[in-house]
Amino acid sequence: MVRRLVVVLVLVGALLGGSTPVGPGAAASPATRVGTAEGSVTVAVTADVVYGEAPDETGAPEVLRLDLYDPTSVPGVRPALVVIHGGGFVQGDKSEPVYVQMARALAAEGLVVAVVDYRLRPDVYPDYPLAARDAQHDVQAAVRWLRAHAGDLRLDPARIAVTGHSAGAITALRVATHPQDPGASGTPGEPSDVAGALVVSGFLPGPVGSATPPVRMLHGTEDSLIPLAWAEDTCTRWVAAGGACTLESVAGGTHDATAFFDPAGAVVTSFLACTVGGAVAFADVEPGTALARTVSWATGRGVLNPSVSGPLEPGAVVTRRRLAARLW
Repeated sequence: MVRRLVVVLVLVGALLGGSTPVGPGAAASPATRVGTAEGSVTVAVTADVVYGEAPDETGAPEVLRLDLYDPTSVPGVRPALVVIHGGGFVQGDKSEPVYVQMARALAAEGLVVAVVDYRLRPDVYPDYPLAARDAQHDVQAAVRWLRAHAGDLRLDPARIAVTGHSAGAITALRVATHPQDPGASGTPGEPSDVAGALVVSGFLPGPVGSATPPVRMLHGTEDSLIPLAWAEDTCTRWVAAGGACTLESVAGGTHDATAFFDPAGAVVTSFLACTVGGAVAFADVEPGTALARTVSWATGRGVLNPSVSGPLEPGAVVTRRRLAARLW
């Protein structure tokens, strides 16, 4: 299970495919209790949070919104993952049931999840040179918005990842590798880099950019819209550029990833645990530090209990005898 992860979910889905800011007056639905194998987590959902604004294909301003799924009962500082809906850059919405269900499932594991809308426009398959760059800039603005509100949301700004399916996967890869091209969709002054990208049924058109955070790709062998060979080429180029990339091919899988993509599956949760980790509630661990990354990995993997508060350092000497007894 993914444990205590704050995932800013970026799921930009299949290639077919007046609001208020967070705070007083935000459009929030009642908090819900979502069951897990270890009990239940309270998830507060805030809909239609404005995270930016950018011109559409006609030049008219378009307001950009996200839905926030916050596991408020999970203590400490959490990581984050952005989810981007799909629709071939011409359709789709963050409120589609598949994304709502995914966000709730991941939030129940302790993740702060942001499901985002972004600008849509007709473009040329398979590269989508204009639409994909617009989506990249919008999602980067969502990443920066999360960083700017890290204190209020109890997020570690160094532990934000992205995930996407199909058009969303293209966007997630572009966000991961092009932090030096942030666009102007909102919240300037914050970094646009991410800690990792989970890519489902996607590929990266064009060259790998200046950043290569860890990437995990899931792809069906029978995908006719984005062939498996395109994903294999992306992973090969990512590694050649100096990054870590693993590709999991799913026998018989098509472009419709709902048949094989499980947000609570081991392939997904292990990747998130190793890239953004779990919640950190220890009083002497400062977010964004090397120690925080180490401890977050340990909580994400279940080595440390993420619900424990107080200092990380022991209050008394631990002898080898005591350590042996505890381990036993």
